[in-house]
Amino acid sequence: MLIWVTALHCEAKPVIDFYCLKKSRDNNAFDYYRGDGMTCIVSGTGKIASAAACAWIASRNQQAASIAWINLGIAGAAEHDIGALFSLDQVIDGDDGHRYYPAPSTASELDCNACITLSQASEEYREDYLFDMEASGFMYSSLCFSSAELIKSFKIVSDNRSFKIGKNRQQVSDLVQQHIALIDQQAQSLRVLNEEVAQLAIRYDRSRHG
Repeated sequence: MLIWVTALHCEAKPVIDFYCLKKSRDNNAFDYYRGDGMTCIVSGTGKIASAAACAWIASRNQQAASIAWINLGIAGAAEHDIGALFSLDQVIDGDDGHRYYPAPSTASELDCNACITLSQASEEYREDYLFDMEASGFMYSSLCFSSAELIKSFKIVSDNRSFKIGKNRQQVSDLVQQHIALIDQQAQSLRVLNEEVAQLAIRYDRSRHG
């Protein structure tokens, strides 16, 4: 099982369309969309919401032998160009300083960067860091259910010191859409690894129970 976690519907839409995911019609705590071995959940804004969404969707997939995770969303930056895509190699909680380390990108053309997760939106950017409001909550919760090599976070710059589009939902969707093929390459590599981990887990479980 691969679970995508986004804060906003506009971030999720390119993923939903690309994989032809269908919205669950159940009365749920969160909106989520399902496909073949894949789910996309929309958490709402903030690290607490992201952590809660991860825990909630993991509880609905307890039967999965292994779960892989992708956090996809927008971020602010100081000087990086609008639309630049990064794979996070470090997530820092802006409140307590705790550091998390998602799995690095498997594509040489995809740059890595560190991200600071804030409790409130801010334009006080620091050089060489991205800023978001969900990644540390996502990491905290997803690590309760999966190992770090099965967890990735991708951020697309929507705001910098010169220009801001983060509140324009259509433009946010467009930013994600323009990178969807490269993001899919990352997702497919992660799915292969997750399947290998799942098979090992199944074999181990069978050996324990004879």
